[in-house]
Amino acid sequence: MPFRGSRSNLYTDTYTCAMADSMIRVPSEVRDRLAELAKDRGSSIGAIVGEYARSTPTEQEMAAKAAEARQILYELSGYRASEEEERASLAELERRIQSLR
Repeated sequence: MPFRGSRSNLYTDTYTCAMADSMIRVPSEVRDRLAELAKDRGSSIGAIVGEYARSTPTEQEMAAKAAEARQILYELSGYRASEEEERASLAELERRIQSLR
């Protein structure tokens, strides 16, 4: 409820309540790029950033998925790669990804 004598109306009260967001400092080029992406998608910069945050796994989440995949591979085939084989496979994957760029 607004204080007595304050300049309040339904618009500013609603706007203030809806603005429980945070500000993120980014270089102007990043802001401009996000604005362009948002415009192309008929969205907002906040929605673009939110989509990225929801869809990008953390290192811990990726490690958990990798452990789950290794366990499934073992359960289905009885094969468990050694640490050396895993390192070699990751190096080969990285090499192939780099060759595509």
